[in-house]
Amino acid sequence: MPLPTGIVRKLKSKMMQFYPEFQDRIELILSNNDDMALGVLDAYDKIGLPKDKRPFIYGIDGTTVGLEAVKKGNLMGTVYNDEKGQAKALFQLAYKLAFGQRDLETEGENRKIIRLPYQKVRREDSQRLLEEKEKK
Repeated sequence: MPLPTGIVRKLKSKMMQFYPEFQDRIELILSNNDDMALGVLDAYDKIGLPKDKRPFIYGIDGTTVGLEAVKKGNLMGTVYNDEKGQAKALFQLAYKLAFGQRDLETEGENRKIIRLPYQKVRREDSQRLLEEKEKK
């Protein structure tokens, strides 16, 4: 789900504030999702900094727009978030709880964590994942 436009604008604004002070000392930007990373890219576009002078910028979620940005080389990468896998795990958990099963495959102090594999996405992976998303 994309971030509200207001949040992305705030991120662009923050990047615009940071750049004059830190400039080339910013080496890496890790964003909590692809939209935030794209907001940072927009800020660098507005500043006019060439791609080869920008820090490495990564997103998370593997959204279609994030994957497109990775494919074009604008983002260095993203982490693919398997929405189908999450939905399936949530359904299985709800089903087990509804029928009183307590053999839940969870972890953590309160046994409230279900881990699903994430997949790092680099440029060479982006096209395949975009094609898979189209099939869904």
